[in-house]
Order: sequence, then C-alpha cells, then structure tokens
Amino acid sequence: MYMRTLPALLLVALTLALSTAGCASAPAASPAVTPASVTPVEGDETPAIVVEVLGLTPQYSVDRPFTYLARVQTTNPAGPEVTGVAVVVRLVETATGDVADTENIFIERFVPGDTKIYTVRLSGDPEQEYRVETAVLVNQS
Repeated sequence: MYMRTLPALLLVALTLALSTAGCASAPAASPAVTPASVTPVEGDETPAIVVEVLGLTPQYSVDRPFTYLARVQTTNPAGPEVTGVAVVVRLVETATGDVADTENIFIERFVPGDTKIYTVRLSGDPEQEYRVETAVLVNQS
C-alpha cells in the first residue's frame, strides 16, 4: 500500500519544488505604462506616427535569462504613405534613467490608417523597476 502512494507523493513534492524554484521574490511591479506618444516625423507632409506601449510583462524561463515582453502599437493615422520607419524601443530603469536594453522595429511600408502591434523581448534585472520609452525614425531603408 505504501509503495503505491510513494510515487504520487514524490511527484507532488517534485512539482511543488519546481514551481517555487528561483522564486524568492517577485520583481517589483512596473509603473503604469505611458499612454500614446505622438512623435512627429521629418517633413511637413509626413504624418505623425503614434506609438503606444500596451504593456510590460516580466518573463521567467529556466533556459534563458530573465526578460520583459513589451507590447507596442504603432499607427499611421492619416496622410501620405511612409517608408523606412524604425521604432526604437528602450527599457529604461525608473530610478536612474539608465537604458537597460534597446530593440528596433523596422516597418518597411506604413500606409495611412494602418496599425501594427509588436511584441519586443528586452533584457532586464528582475529586482529593478522599468518603464518603456519609444522613438520613431523615418527614411531608414
């Protein structure tokens, strides 16, 4: 009888140990993400590209370093088609203003009224608080 329950108890103990391994404390919650930021681009006839940070989520993994996933939405509200758009996404430490990681999103062709949503993986320290900053560059093709 004890031989039948022993594997079940070991499985429960192993599952419990794996689920709590490395989780001494949760990372500090990131402050509220910035609402839409309108960044005008070069030239009077070129529309402003609207960039909005939709979220910043910590990601734990056993096979890679700790990261954050930032969801970024870009919109070309109106006006002419824009080509060679680069959206720079930065993970910035809240306390010091230091940039922890940077990724670029390239949009080859951005037509008026188009909206694109991207998920960007950024490296950071789980013990720090971060915010996401963005910038838009055009004619980067």
